[in-house]
Amino acid sequence: MVFTLTTMRAFVPRDLSSSPNTLAYLQRIAARPAYQRAMAKGDPGMAPMLI
Repeated sequence: MVFTLTTMRAFVPRDLSSSPNTLAYLQRIAARPAYQRAMAKGDPGMAPMLI
């Protein structure tokens, strides 16, 4: 689910501003050290869309 809500939005833009619970979920995921490590290894040049 996280890939769809973050990385795929770079290719298929979606506005999540009307979904505060989804945005809060993305912020919690982004704060996790495991997610940060995975992103650094998987695609260090891409900034996932977390807002």
